[in-house]
Amino acid sequence: DRRLAEKLRAFLQLKENGETNLPLQKQLEDTVIKVHRRKYGIKLVILILRPLFYVKVVGKEKVRLTPGVSTVFTCNHGEIYGPIVTNLYIPFSFRPWVINEISEPDRSAQYLYRNTVSRQRWIPRRLQLPAAKVVMVFLEWVMRSLDSITVYRDQPRELIKTFRDTASAMEAGDNILIFPENPNDESLEKAGYLREGVGEFFTGFTMIAQIYHQKTGKCAQFVPIFADKKRHTLTFGEAIVYNPDNPPQEEKLRISGYLRGEMLRMAGLDQEGEA
Repeated sequence: DRRLAEKLRAFLQLKENGETNLPLQKQLEDTVIKVHRRKYGIKLVILILRPLFYVKVVGKEKVRLTPGVSTVFTCNHGEIYGPIVTNLYIPFSFRPWVINEISEPDRSAQYLYRNTVSRQRWIPRRLQLPAAKVVMVFLEWVMRSLDSITVYRDQPRELIKTFRDTASAMEAGDNILIFPENPNDESLEKAGYLREGVGEFFTGFTMIAQIYHQKTGKCAQFVPIFADKKRHTLTFGEAIVYNPDNPPQEEKLRISGYLRGEMLRMAGLDQEGEA
């Protein structure tokens, strides 16, 4: 596809200049050998699903991608609405972060049931868990086809692997998509992702910019997105760029605070999440 063709051209240019990029080289090799057969399948699924989840994309002209520098897109979850419409309608290439409960077959159905399906009152209770199991078979294939990166929230050692894999993907030229809301925040009456509005954020995800800068000397930009199920819109906000001169903890809070504030603004809510 066009994204990989651009990467191949960039890699060949590096080779002509006597340089190399090992993460990019490995990614291209893996794509040629393992991935190319399933790309057509996911494209077909996107074409089929788009009419069922139509949204109007707003503000994409605000997104200015810098060649050779990775962008991190961040979006609200909206139960399962955000992940669906972003993967269908974001007009830029990216690799999504996917929580390990989704990527591990023995845990994925329970995770989907607990955080999303159990809230769907139109599904009879006795059918909710079986429905989650059926949906997860499809979602697991989708996540593999999208070259998703597994993220481990409560396993520090595994989380290091998430950051390393993400930094390598960014170094190879990939953009990243993250849903930073915390479904277990103490402010929630019931655990799970909010159906409307924007929940409290995890802040650790911003560390990928620090690692990326350490590896490449480049400053990633973070772009906020708000998926609005009521208005059927997917809205892009103004980007914020990582500043390596700030203390790491201060920069982490600055970026995550700005992104959540922008999402709330696009949702028409104040900092407390109220209209």
